[in-house]
Parts: sequence; structure tokens; C-alpha cells
Amino acid sequence: MTAERPIELEDIDVLWAELKDLREECSRLDGELRSQHRQLAAAQSRQEELRKKIQKREAASREISQQLGCEEQDVLELARWRRQAKEQAKQAQQLQQGIEAECLESEATIAELRKLADRKGRPSSAKGLEAEETRRRREDLDLRCARLQLLRDFISGSVADTSALRELLADGSPPPAEDPVDLTDAFEELQAEHRKRMKTLVETSNSIIERKNHTWKRINKGLFVSSLLRPERCGLQEHPTIREVLDDAAALCRLRIAQKAPLPRTDEEGNVADRKTILRTDEEGATACE
Repeated sequence: MTAERPIELEDIDVLWAELKDLREECSRLDGELRSQHRQLAAAQSRQEELRKKIQKREAASREISQQLGCEEQDVLELARWRRQAKEQAKQAQQLQQGIEAECLESEATIAELRKLADRKGRPSSAKGLEAEETRRRREDLDLRCARLQLLRDFISGSVADTSALRELLADGSPPPAEDPVDLTDAFEELQAEHRKRMKTLVETSNSIIERKNHTWKRINKGLFVSSLLRPERCGLQEHPTIREVLDDAAALCRLRIAQKAPLPRTDEEGNVADRKTILRTDEEGATACE
């Protein structure tokens, strides 16, 4: 048989358990009390701040009433009207936002209706939509190609008028009134590139004309023949011209040989002899050989 515990020991265990529960409850209540103290201190500080604000507003309203020469109640009424005006302005802003949202929705609906009208009763099948998308892409590509070609012509100097350039580069849809597109910088850049290309063309043409004039002067003075006879003594700027003349002479010789025609000869002074002189010279040469 097991020995039974005394009643006093059982009471002590119960008391220890109750003491533990009481301590936990006491700690919980202590935490709640501290929290309530903190909340009370915060409420008191807010109350003090509100009281100071009220005192400042009362002092400001009294000062305003003294400056305006009216009663303090009228100033409070004016403040109330100002609050109502702010509320009305806020409501008006909300209404404006709602109107703008409805306008956007209506614009989207109008765009959908326009798309339906543009389709002109065509079925909205997959092939129809694909054909319409292909047509739209082809139109966009054609317009881009035309713009790029016009830009290329303008930069290369083929187009000097900017009116056609502005008309083609402008978008088909009208620009918005609030945020217009400014193409001034783009046109200035294109004009700068155009002026640069034109300057290069003018300089190149001037150099070619100058070189040709120099060559003609040497030909008229009879100096070009000496350059042909002694190419090593001519200037570097005459080398391309001499090369062209020699190429033309070689082509003429090949043509004369192919046609079995006599080649042109020059006399002692460097002038080209006519056909009778050439034939007479050939006969004299043959007689001398005999």
C-alpha cells in the first residue's frame, strides 16, 4: 500500500500554484498600468499642446479682430467660412478628377468606335486583322523610307528648301496644345550638316576648277608638253592630269589601230600636222630610204 500525503503538503502545493498565478497576474497588471501611465502622459502632452494652440489661435483671432475693428465672433465665422471654402475646393478637385477620368474613358470608347468605322464592316477574323496590320505596317514603312530619303537628299545637297522637309517630317496627327513638339533643334542640326556638306562640295569643286585652270594655263604656255615628255620634272598636282591624258592617248591609239587609221603627228614646233602633211612626210621618208 502506498503512503498517503498529508493534507498540509497538498495545501502548500495549491498555495504555491495560486501564488505563481497571482504573481503572473500582478506582472500583467503592472505592465497594463505602465501602458496606461504612458498613454495618460501622451494624452496630457497632447492636451497641453492643443491648449497652447487654442490659446495662440484665440490670441491671433483677438489681434485680427482688433486690427479689423470687429468682434471676435466675426473672425471665428470668417475662419469657418474659410474651412468651408477649402472643403468646397477639395470637392471641386475631386469632381474635376472624375470628369477627367470619364473623358479618358470616353476617348477610349471613341477610339474603339473609330476603329470599327475604319474597318467599314470588314469581319474581325484573324486573317482580316493580320491583313490590316500588314497594311498599316507597310504604310508606316513607306512613310519612314520617304522621310529617310528626303533627309539623305537634304544632307547631300540635292534639296535646299526646308518647307518640304518640314511638311514631310511633321507628324500626321495635330500636335497637342499643352505640349507642342519643338523641331527647331533637329532642323538646326540638319542645316548644320547640310552646310557642312555644301561647304565640302564647294571646296572640292573649287579645287577641281583651280587645277583645271592651272592645267589650261600650262597648256596655253606650251609647258604641258614638256611635262608630258619629262614627267619626273612636273609637279605633284599635275600627275593626275598627265595620267588622264596618257590614258586618253592610249585609248585613242588603240582606236586608231583598230580602225587602221594613221596616228596624228606633230611638227618640230609641237603642232599637230594635217593629213596632207603626214602623207607628204611619209612619202619623203620612203624616198630617202630608197
